[in-house]
Amino acid sequence: MPDAQRLHDDDDDGGRADPRSVGARHVSATEFRQNLARHLDQVRDSRAPLVVTRQGEEGVVVLAEGEWAALQETLHVLGTPANARRLLDAIAEFEAGKGVERDLIEP
Repeated sequence: MPDAQRLHDDDDDGGRADPRSVGARHVSATEFRQNLARHLDQVRDSRAPLVVTRQGEEGVVVLAEGEWAALQETLHVLGTPANARRLLDAIAEFEAGKGVERDLIEP
């Protein structure tokens, strides 16, 4: 199996999958360097993270910029119990049919 398609449980971690990166592609640092543009294009096009592994070191995650921004927004929205509660309450209201449709001011 080519390096670019190895899954995390092929790494030298005893087969334990890291729950933070389940489903992410993993490549070695060497493979990443040799095919940098191709890997960056795949991350951008697929919107899926890529874990670059380094022997004996912690790996590094490559994300599309839009995915990074979405994660940052999610962390902000859920960053306090009050924010999380407001969001959950709004979702429950919407699912109960109490949502209000509005026109966008800006597209």
